[in-house]
Amino acid sequence: VNKGDRPGADEFVKKLLQIVGSDKINENPITVLKTTAVREEGIKELLEEISTHKPSTISIEKKAYLMAEKAFILIQKARTTDIDKDDLLVNIQDEMEQKDFNLYRFIKQRYNS
Repeated sequence: VNKGDRPGADEFVKKLLQIVGSDKINENPITVLKTTAVREEGIKELLEEISTHKPSTISIEKKAYLMAEKAFILIQKARTTDIDKDDLLVNIQDEMEQKDFNLYRFIKQRYNS
């Protein structure tokens, strides 16, 4: 965290440590350092940390899983570009006025061709 001498820097460091402390995927701990570049404070520690940084030890299986999750999100996004959520809401509201409305049937009739 650069500008470590500014108000709120300590709180920001604490929040970052909470976030990276919850990292269950990467087996290498993530270091959070405070620096003040204009005073050259923390620069030596930062350079040491950079020089000792180890490549990620995420296994191939974990990496593949993460890639598959990301791919799914990208595919999902690409396949739904023609669906307008506002129109979807209006259509569902209209259909819900029918007594026998079924969401799964609605989707199958409208979006599964």
